Amino acid sequence: MKYRAMALALALAFFSIYAKEPQDTTEVLASVILSGREVLPARLIKAKNSSIYLSVEDWRSLPNLTLPLEGKTGLISSDDLGLSVSFDDAEQAFKISAPTSLMTRQNLSGARAARVTEVDAQPKGVLLNYDIATRTNDSGSYAVSGAHDARVSVGPGTLITTGQLNTTKNLTDYRRGISTWNVDNLKRGVAVQVGDVFTPRSAMTSTVNLAGVRVGSDRMLRRDQEFTPVPLIGGVADTRSAAEIFVNNDKMGSHNVAAGPWDLGRVPVSPGSNDVRVVIRDEFGREEVVSQRFYMTNSNLPRGQREWDIAAGLVRVDSDTYRTPAVTAKIEQGINNYWTAGATLQTDGTNTNVGLSNRIILGTAGAVAVEEATSNTAKGDGTALSVS
Repeated sequence: MKYRAMALALALAFFSIYAKEPQDTTEVLASVILSGREVLPARLIKAKNSSIYLSVEDWRSLPNLTLPLEGKTGLISSDDLGLSVSFDDAEQAFKISAPTSLMTRQNLSGARAARVTEVDAQPKGVLLNYDIATRTNDSGSYAVSGAHDARVSVGPGTLITTGQLNTTKNLTDYRRGISTWNVDNLKRGVAVQVGDVFTPRSAMTSTVNLAGVRVGSDRMLRRDQEFTPVPLIGGVADTRSAAEIFVNNDKMGSHNVAAGPWDLGRVPVSPGSNDVRVVIRDEFGREEVVSQRFYMTNSNLPRGQREWDIAAGLVRVDSDTYRTPAVTAKIEQGINNYWTAGATLQTDGTNTNVGLSNRIILGTAGAVAVEEATSNTAKGDGTALSVS
């Protein structure tokens, strides 16, 4: 009984492999052309009616196509993949036509740089930046000021200290600036600071120096992500073409475009009104112009993008005095490419301020920011509204 089961399993396996082979086909010596370019040299190709059969490896080798080949083996027909095929007797070639949905979308600006997750070890020693200024007059009075910015590697981070030494005819004093230990979590795109940290600023609140800890997202550590809400600009090239990119009438570059869908991707736009044009010119000299006017502001986030910031510590009163404990938090989210919403919180245990913000891009007309804050203090409550 055991041997019969093994024989049956082998027979079924052989049958399944054999069944994958196309039936009633003819072999034709021909090449394969896609988008006007030969992609497979002349070979014997199985064909039936208006369909050809190629191996999974051959289908995968065809450029600018994203085909549903997952889990497929053996010879696959063009019909099964949703491709149209015609035979050109003059060129002795099968010409493949693919729907836009199967064509790989081309990014004219290229892929964004990958996030940096590892860097070389910091060099040993101290980096010292300094600046000296002096002033004098005919009466003999003078003033000399020397400022410094010293940086040294401490553990996984960098310690930064700043200060200023001031000397006059009657007085010499030293004013400490900040002393902050900075650590960047490259994989998460998060910055951590310990020491002198600053709370985030909004339209209705100023920044405050705390002696404590600050943790927040840092877009400079997440350069693999987009933080500029630029509209998607794209189209479909019918044949191989050349594309010229213009931003505010300045030519920014040119690219070759294969037949199929394309999008512009990242472009160097500036805050304010922008006019982006892409001129597509095919091999026959025909031109198509795709243009987009939009307003851009660095204050808004693209859809789904988020930034946040949390700080806690003692409020700095003067150069070396820190007193009242305080906590601040801020979060902003891109609801869509035109609307960014946010919330803020500041509290020292006795006084509390809660704010909501909305920044909206009004098409090409500009942008408006609306912020409302409610305060609760020992002297009373209050509400403020800011529109800019």
